[in-house]
Amino acid sequence: MKVFSRILNTLLAIVILCTLIAAVGSAITKEPILLTVIRSNSMYPVWQRGDMVVIENLKEKESIQQMDIVFFKTEEGPLSANGWIAHRVVKGNSKEGFITKGDANEHTDQSEGNEAINRELIAGRALTIGETPIVIPKIGASEVVTPNVD
Repeated sequence: MKVFSRILNTLLAIVILCTLIAAVGSAITKEPILLTVIRSNSMYPVWQRGDMVVIENLKEKESIQQMDIVFFKTEEGPLSANGWIAHRVVKGNSKEGFITKGDANEHTDQSEGNEAINRELIAGRALTIGETPIVIPKIGASEVVTPNVD
C-alpha cells in the first residue's frame, strides 16, 4: 500500500509541476506551451471542456499534415474573438493555408468567411500516441491561467 501511495503522490506532483510550468510559460510567451485547458466541446469526442491536452510546440519549418489537430490564433475575422483555437486540419498546405474544423462542428472554420489559416499562425499541435491525442480528462478548469483553447 505504501508503494502505491508513493507512486500516486509522485504522479500528482508531476502533473502539478507540468501545469505550473505550462502556466508560467504560456503567460510569458502568450501561446500554449506543454499543456492547455480546453474550453469548448468543438473537438468532442476527442476531448471536451475541462480536459487538459498535451501540446507539441512547432518550429516554423515543421510540416503540418491533414488530420493534425493544431493550435492557432487569428488576428482578424470572426475567429479572432475566440483566442486560441484547437481544430483538426481537413485540407490545405503551408503555401495556400489550412482549412480547419472542430470534430463536433458541422462546417469548417472557413465556411463562414474566415480565411485559410496561415502556417505562421499555428503554434503547436496535439501530441499523440499513434493517432490518439494525449488528454488528461477533466483536470482543467476555465479559470486556469493557461491560455484557453476553443
